[in-house]
Formats: sequence, C-alpha cells, structure tokens
Amino acid sequence: MAKVRVLGNDWCPYCVKIKNFLQTNKVPYDWIDTETYEGKQERSKVSAKEKYNTIPMVYVDDKFIGGCNEFFAALNKKKINLGNL
Repeated sequence: MAKVRVLGNDWCPYCVKIKNFLQTNKVPYDWIDTETYEGKQERSKVSAKEKYNTIPMVYVDDKFIGGCNEFFAALNKKKINLGNL
C-alpha cells in the first residue's frame, strides 16, 4: 500500500475532496492540518521546497504530487498506485 501524506484543512473543499476519497477507498493516509502551528510550519517548508503554495499538498510514497487536480490526474493516468484502486 502506498504511503499518502496530505497537508490541508477542513474548510478547503479540495482538501476535503481528497480526504473523502481516501477514506471512502480505505487508503491509509497522514493528515497534516495546516491550521495548526506545526501544520503551518510544514506547509511553509513544503511551499519553499516544492515551489507550490496552495493546499492541498499531496505526497505519495514521499514523492510530491501537487494538489487536488494533479492527484486525481495522476491517479487516472496510473502514475500513482494506491493499492487496489
């Protein structure tokens, strides 16, 4: 099973869309809430490293995928593997 990490928050509809997809498909993931102090720090680090400022910020197997659209595009094109999906 792939290791998924998502930086986002509960008021962002794109973050919620990814979160709901992962939960519905029983894909384990780590959620980093960007509204917390630690989450804000992590978001700042990812923004600087990946040159990407918006949330969600999605990693699969420690590879930066991008946001919601990039995540679903990569999934549809089979560029990422989340197990039995």
